[in-house]
Order: sequence, then structure tokens, then C-alpha cells
Amino acid sequence: MYSVSDAYRAAMQRPAQEWDLRGTIDGTQFTRGNVVLGSFSISNDCSGQEQIEIGSVTIGVLTATFIGLDIEKYTWRGRKISPEFGLKLADGTFEYIPLGVFTIAKVNHTQTGVEVTAYDAMAALDIPIGVSLSGGVQRNFTLEEFANFRIFSDVTAEAVWEEKICTVSFLVRYSSMTPQPDPVEVPYGSTYTITEANPQSQSYISIGWATAVYGPVIQSVTVTGDMTLYAQDKPVGEYSVLYGGVPEPYRWHVNAGDPFPEPNTPTKT
Repeated sequence: MYSVSDAYRAAMQRPAQEWDLRGTIDGTQFTRGNVVLGSFSISNDCSGQEQIEIGSVTIGVLTATFIGLDIEKYTWRGRKISPEFGLKLADGTFEYIPLGVFTIAKVNHTQTGVEVTAYDAMAALDIPIGVSLSGGVQRNFTLEEFANFRIFSDVTAEAVWEEKICTVSFLVRYSSMTPQPDPVEVPYGSTYTITEANPQSQSYISIGWATAVYGPVIQSVTVTGDMTLYAQDKPVGEYSVLYGGVPEPYRWHVNAGDPFPEPNTPTKT
């Protein structure tokens, strides 16, 4: 239970109320103006399919459509939303109460905005464990159910593993460059061969993809988590010279036939 002031309680009794919405998405602040009208909701779903049972878990589900936020297109999933509800008091100020912390699990980019579905921390308990009971009966439990399991016969417990899937996203420097590849899902630990077309525009052309904003072009990469590949671009009609240096690599663009550019003096720490 969250404690509120007497002024808040009085405002709740008024027949006409004015509310506000604000919060953060991993530190990026949003206001009521960043949420499409009518799209924000928080509901509670029970883990039981038909009725509330002993050991059932109630999971908070947040859905909303966001607009105008400076968050990279393919980095929404996994971010944490911390919304706050505000009610206008008699003195004209707003008093805010936190609505929880929700982790974004589903993202859909539409013409209206970025539609997200996020769950609170109770969703993390939904990890299955397989238990073989007497008579060859197999039953799956969540971690919470398994902690309350009582043994009355020989039991063999085995973890039920699911293949971890990672997301590889692609980021171009200029929005006019096309095509802009969609993210792909890759099994954890596998080697992903980059086959996406190099985007280009009238002024710039990509020469490949790298794991850093400025980095050497790679043909494949071992995926050990969600990652972003960056398009390495150059102006049309120019060539690119990449220097590996400290504290970070840097790139020169030269016209065809130009002399080799003199590098900056390297440093070593």
C-alpha cells in the first residue's frame, strides 16, 4: 500500500478530477504527451488459466503506445518502465504515486507509435522445472510451485531448458539510407553470418557492418547476447581509410586518387 497525503484523498473525492502521467524508460523521461491517448493501461493477470488456485501468481501487465522518445528503434525490448500517476490537488500542484516497475517484453513499431507490452517482476518466476513422479508421470512446475512441492515417493527433478534466443539489431547513421534491415533472432552462442544488404542513399553508401559505431567491417559474429551492428558508411564517390587508434578508432574519407592521409600521432596507455 502506498501512502498519500490528505490533500490527495480530498482530491479523490472531487466529482471532477485532473490527472497526469509521467515516468521513465531506463532513465529516458516521458510525460503524458509521449503516450498516445487511451493506449496506457495496467492490468493484473492470474497465472491460473481458469480459476485462482493455491500457489497462483498475479502478474502485472502494462500496455502503452509511446511517441516522441529518443530511444533507438531496436533497443526497446528489455528496458524497464517506471510510470507514475499524478492527481491535481486543490493548490494546483500534482501529487504522484509510483505504479510499479515493468520490463518490456513485446515491441511493435507502427505508424501511430511504439506499442509495448511489459510485465512486472512476477513474470520472472515463470521458469519451468520438470519432475518425474511415480508411475512415469511427468509434471512441470514453476520455481515457486517447486519450492512448495512435498515429497511422498522417489522423485527425479530435472531442469527444463529452453534455447536462449538473442536479438541482432542493425543501425544506420542516416534515416535516408535504405534498406534498413529488421532485427533478427539468433540462438545464443551461434555464429551469425551477415547477409543483410548494405543500405545506401543518394549521398552515402554503406561498405558493411561492424560491432562498433566506427570499426572494422566484419562478415560474421559470435552472438552471446542482444547486440547491435552498425552500418559503416562513406559518401558516394569517396573511399574510406580506417585507423585503429587510442582511445578509439577514427576514419578518414578521401576522394579517388587522393594521397594516403597522414594519421594522427597514436598514443599508448
